[in-house]
Amino acid sequence: MGAAGLRTGPGRAGHGPVGARTGLPDTDRLPEPGRLPRRLRGRTHPVAVLGGTGEAEFLDRARQAADAVTAAAERHDGHIRWPVPADYPSALAGVRHYGFAHGVAGVGAFLLAVARATGDGGYAEQADAAARTLAAVAEVEDGAAHWPTADTGRRYKTHWCSGSSGVGTFLLRYGQTSGEQRYLDLAAQAAEAVSRARRHASPAQCHGLAGDGDFLLDLAEATGEDRYREAAGGLVACIHHRHALRDGRRLAPDETGTAVVADYATGLSGVLAFHLRLRHGGPRLWQPALLTGHSPVAAH
Repeated sequence: MGAAGLRTGPGRAGHGPVGARTGLPDTDRLPEPGRLPRRLRGRTHPVAVLGGTGEAEFLDRARQAADAVTAAAERHDGHIRWPVPADYPSALAGVRHYGFAHGVAGVGAFLLAVARATGDGGYAEQADAAARTLAAVAEVEDGAAHWPTADTGRRYKTHWCSGSSGVGTFLLRYGQTSGEQRYLDLAAQAAEAVSRARRHASPAQCHGLAGDGDFLLDLAEATGEDRYREAAGGLVACIHHRHALRDGRRLAPDETGTAVVADYATGLSGVLAFHLRLRHGGPRLWQPALLTGHSPVAAH
């Protein structure tokens, strides 16, 4: 699906020679809310992308998914979290993450997208609670913002899946929507953390330089500040320094640094998507159009 997304782009409908839509799946191929992965990963976001097309069938599925997500929320000490069920067959069973792939940032971004598509205040309230929770647990030092991976420890990362890049992705979008400067400031401070960690990261989208670079491009588009685009270009140089030669081709390795794969999250297609966006512009893949296209805002 990730490699295919480079060809069609998410959330774009077209018509082939036999009148079939391209770039969008049939609704009967989407999982029912009861069968969605219970850990509530960023996989809910394709549902939000589809809801953003405005087509009733997809929007209805987005509502169903959002209802399942809101029902799974836990609140404690003024914070909201979405735990991975204790009986889920994964090393993540029982954890309460803050990041985009497994936790508060990703769920908050999904609910914000569905709230904007439907006007439902319940989804908007939980998206607001997610933003406030992330602001409360942020640790800012010397202008850089970090978040603990989960609510049980102080392990800090800077990538999309479980760190500053993913949390900043949501807070930037929430700040654009709400107009609250503190979230835009945190997004800018998350970008500082990302830039400082660039020499220690893999090339990958999920937990590496390509995903971090897409976040920096988000900030460049939102603020109109060239410094974020320049910082994204600096990540390209770091990716280049990690390249391998295969049959005369210069290729980025996967997350392990020992193999070359086509995957979007951990391989070549994700790195290529970032490079293409940096060079030619355009939206970030797999992010709902409802969360883009705002007027420039100030992030300090």
